[in-house]
Amino acid sequence: MAKRKHPPRNAIKDAGAVPEWAKEAAKRYMCTHESRFYITPLMTKNRYYVVYALRGPKAEGRKCGIFPDWDGTSGAKQQVLNCCARHTTASSWMAANVNGNVTLPIVPSEQPAVEPAPEFPLCPEQQHALDLALEGRNLFITGSGGCGKSVLVKALHRALSTQQKTVHLLAPTGQAAINIGGRTAYNYAGWGPTDPGQMDFTLAEKAKGKLVFGRFTRTDVLIIDEISMVENQFFERLSDVIATTRKEPPGLQTSRPFGGIQIIAVGDFCQLPPVKPFQYCPIEISTTGEGKYKISTPCGNMKESAGMHFCPRDESHGRFRESEKWAFNSPTWKQCNFSYVHLTTVHRQKDQDFIRMLQNMRMGQVNEDDLDILLQNRPVLDGTVLFSHKDMVRKRNEEELYKIKNTARTYSSVDHQVPEYDADDKHRYEKHLNLKVDMPVILLSNSLSLDRVIVDLSRVWDGRQIYVALSRARSLEGLQVIGHKNRLRQKLPLDAEVTRFMKEVEELSGTAMRA
Repeated sequence: MAKRKHPPRNAIKDAGAVPEWAKEAAKRYMCTHESRFYITPLMTKNRYYVVYALRGPKAEGRKCGIFPDWDGTSGAKQQVLNCCARHTTASSWMAANVNGNVTLPIVPSEQPAVEPAPEFPLCPEQQHALDLALEGRNLFITGSGGCGKSVLVKALHRALSTQQKTVHLLAPTGQAAINIGGRTAYNYAGWGPTDPGQMDFTLAEKAKGKLVFGRFTRTDVLIIDEISMVENQFFERLSDVIATTRKEPPGLQTSRPFGGIQIIAVGDFCQLPPVKPFQYCPIEISTTGEGKYKISTPCGNMKESAGMHFCPRDESHGRFRESEKWAFNSPTWKQCNFSYVHLTTVHRQKDQDFIRMLQNMRMGQVNEDDLDILLQNRPVLDGTVLFSHKDMVRKRNEEELYKIKNTARTYSSVDHQVPEYDADDKHRYEKHLNLKVDMPVILLSNSLSLDRVIVDLSRVWDGRQIYVALSRARSLEGLQVIGHKNRLRQKLPLDAEVTRFMKEVEELSGTAMRA
């Protein structure tokens, strides 16, 4: 057998250093995924590898890219094994020396800037929003369930990243963050559950840590999904802390919210509201020390009574109405100078009568005829059942699992959370998971669409839950509703402050579309 010839050594030597696109890709990858791989200031980043060239008979099916380790099942070694390759550690972006056994790269020295096609073709409204985002505008994008907000978020992220911008996807809850492939706003800010109880000075000092500081200063765009669940004070304080960290001059913080980062807020204020708004009194009661040794003492927790949030220790610290909880009532919201985009084309449902019914409920308009139609006895076979409470979900799943005659297999977690978190039964992780062959599985997401669904509203506590649950159904024929008419009538009306704001959105978004 003839021995395969290798390129001459001078060709290998002149193959060049790491391409600029590979350096930038490594930088963006490590910035975006640092929490996934638990990088800390004490950990080396040499575990990240950039494979930027592959060649040879064994290269077919292999891929270039950024890899979190060398030897793991998803490591770089699996790509370069038995084939000619160029790779480097991500921490050595500027190094040009590579293994002498590699051969010439088959990729160009510059990665072409190609805007990826969206997952689905964008409608004119969605494309309009994308165009505004690429111009660098701050946007508030809203619309009813099924209008394609989630599809648009993905398209925005891809298009803005193609512009070589560092884009972070944020959401107010862990589940919402998982749905968009992002992180929670708390995680992005490096805050723990009680950190919003600290003063801004303390949070700004904490942000000087290597990870958070680098994250804040490198961010070009923040896309905040499910904005309706982001509370007024949280939105404002996150902006102030980021602006301080990015060393915005004090006089500019009012004109450059979030330190000049482009903000794209996405969501529907007619859906789920903020949880536990105005938890902490914003007043500082004492300080000790100076400069970096300054210790700021916050006042403490707020209390709520009759729709008012107040400081129980000092009435002069301010009072907040429940209706002020929304992010759009924050001074920072006005400073963002958002362009409003109201998506009105419904993609999920086709039945115009059903769409009209859902739109009325979204705006809190109670129609007796619509309620009668919803509550008609309309059995749905093999439909997914949606409940308002976790205990109802658990009970139903256990009942259905018992009906399956196959043997149950129990899978136990091999790792665990820290003890104080592990003792909290409210988290979503199971220590033991029981599974059977033939048991149905459903993948949940914030853009979930269902052809057959049974919605149990018998214990619903908020009218926004009613609309969100019903809007999951693709058609009235595939929807069965369990509930009490009086309860639905009582819970459906919309917060008057949201009604006022939505009228403003309709006016301004209409102007924006004609501009």
